[in-house]
Amino acid sequence: MYIIPEQRKQKSFLSLNLLLFMVLFLSSTAIYCFYIAKTNIALLITMLTVFIYFIALCKKNSVSIFRVLKYYLNWRNNQQLYIYQRKLLAEKGSNNNETVIL
Repeated sequence: MYIIPEQRKQKSFLSLNLLLFMVLFLSSTAIYCFYIAKTNIALLITMLTVFIYFIALCKKNSVSIFRVLKYYLNWRNNQQLYIYQRKLLAEKGSNNNETVIL
């Protein structure tokens, strides 16, 4: 069955609204658990809320969740590599009596 683009847009808009409603509901539940009931489940609910909000942002921007995670992991690995290279440069600089600012 072929879906008309207007229907597809309306369907994604409804799913986005549902995700945002879940974010609001879970965040209010987390606030209740943390401040009123004084339970530790608030952290779990907050983490779930952040994850759902992340999914909602990916859907809103029409980006694959896996592409975002892959980009983040590559960025994180590049940061670790940069730190390692700076440490090696600092060790090499100290051997040659040069000053290297980290």
